[in-house]
Amino acid sequence: MRKLAILLTAALLLFPALPANAEVVRLDSGVTVYTEQDALRLAREMSPGCPATEGETSPEATPEAVAAWVYDLTRVGVPEDFFAGLEVGLAPLESLGKDGDGAVTGRAEAGGKRFVVAACPVRRIETPVGTLILHAPGLWENTFLHELGHLVADVFLGARGYDWTGASEKGREYLKLRGYPGDKPLDARGQAALPWEERASEWFAEDFRVWAWEKVKGALTESRCAGPLMPVVREFFDRLFGVDRASEPGIQGD
Repeated sequence: MRKLAILLTAALLLFPALPANAEVVRLDSGVTVYTEQDALRLAREMSPGCPATEGETSPEATPEAVAAWVYDLTRVGVPEDFFAGLEVGLAPLESLGKDGDGAVTGRAEAGGKRFVVAACPVRRIETPVGTLILHAPGLWENTFLHELGHLVADVFLGARGYDWTGASEKGREYLKLRGYPGDKPLDARGQAALPWEERASEWFAEDFRVWAWEKVKGALTESRCAGPLMPVVREFFDRLFGVDRASEPGIQGD
């Protein structure tokens, strides 16, 4: 906790002039953060199926928190210029709609540089016996990293949303290292028809989330698609961003 507080303080020192209660904040990193009604407009533009009911944004989901994550991600190897022109929406919504039986908590623009996150601290899950209400104020951070992972796939692997047919050599290397099933279609329509947890883009976005969380937070976590991150996949991300893992004390995993 002390380490996290120090890092957050350092990030805020880098961004000392964030206007209070502003709905559009432009960070020195080149990232634009939308909150409240501006974030809601972005969410409904990118995800027309957004529920009409608004909620209360988590007090943890702020432009300052985004600034801290950008600072930490560049510190662990993600290039600074990757963030230039990025637009992030922290929407006052519990979800952005439905994908099959699941709720969509984030949406990234395929081939673009913007995404939106459902930033309310409550998630509702329908069960046979009623609605389960989960209070998870920090969940927006996981969604933030996941959606950022989709943009990483676009920029660094040549994937475009769910279309992996034109992925670069690095993209094909990732699929092989991760053991992505060779019988799955890689075109956008075929991928979209698969369950969420079987889509290549979701595998990659989850793996980026796990890699970033472990590098920044120093704590192990797990992909919701393909289980624990294998050492060869950790090494893939390190190479992707030019990180020398041997020179740092980060988590090695099993």
